This record gives sequence, C-alpha cells and structure tokens, in this order.
Amino acid sequence: DLQMDTTTFNEVKESLENSKSRIQSMALIHDKLYQTESYQKVRLDNYLRELVEAIHKTFSDEQNNVNLHFSLDPLEVTIDKAVTCGLLVNELVVNAFKHAFDSKEQGMLEVQIEKHQDKVILTVADNGPGLPDNFGAGTESLGAMLIDTFAAQLEAELEINGENGSTFTFHFPLNE
Repeated sequence: DLQMDTTTFNEVKESLENSKSRIQSMALIHDKLYQTESYQKVRLDNYLRELVEAIHKTFSDEQNNVNLHFSLDPLEVTIDKAVTCGLLVNELVVNAFKHAFDSKEQGMLEVQIEKHQDKVILTVADNGPGLPDNFGAGTESLGAMLIDTFAAQLEAELEINGENGSTFTFHFPLNE
C-alpha cells in the first residue's frame, strides 16, 4: 500500500495492485487451511466465495454496481488444487473488474463450480463488452499467460466465449 501511494505511474500502480491481489489470494487459502482438521484439503466453494467477495470489496469504491452470483457445489480439494484455482479465479475476477464494467450501469459477475463424478467444471463469467478479437491468439499479457499456466497446472480444458460478456470455463480432473 505504501508503494502504491507514492507511485504516480498508472502501470506501476496497476502492477502493484495485481501483485497485492495475488498475495491476498494466497493468504486467504492459508487461513482456510488452518481452519481445517487435516491441513491437506479445503472446501473450494467456500474459499472461492470469500476470495471473490474480497476482490469485490477491493473494487467497491470504484465500481459498486457489480452484483455477484455464485453457484458452487460443495467440494473439497487438495491444497495445491485450491491454490491454483484461487490464483486463476483471482486473475479472471480482477480482470473483469478492470475491463468489463467501465460503462455498465449494472454489472454481473458469476462464479460456478460443478462436480460431475471425477471432473470439476469451474466457470467465471461477466456481462461486460466481451473479449477483444485478438484475445487468445498469441496474447502476451501477463494475465493471459498466467491463466494459461494455471489451466495447465490443473490439467484443464479451457473454453473461452467472448460474446455477450466473457465466459471462461475450465474442465479438470478432481484427483481426490
């Protein structure tokens, strides 16, 4: 926070805000881990809800016109999978707050987790303007590279829909 207050360059401020958000994501998973008995698994649904609500609160001064919607099947996952999912959702949600709701009177951000036998379907969607035409085709932004990296760590198949907002859907093995 001190560095952000003394920095006048927008890009540096944005980079520091992104780093702060990623660190908060990691701190929250550690809090969740300490609340469990086994220290090996956490409830992904509870963790992601708290994470998204914390990000929403961070951006609420700028954009309090965004409604959050959750559809989260109860699901326990390993700490490694929870950390990766948390960082992935953090990237997508922060990006949505930065780019999707600038001109929206009423924004909507939806996070879903569905468990289908030994698979998990994680979806993050917004009702913003959609994705740029060149998104995904060799996009070199740090956020896009991180999303690809986290998806690979989850062994996830990624579907991206940039029409009528942005929807990112990840299908990955549960590996309990």
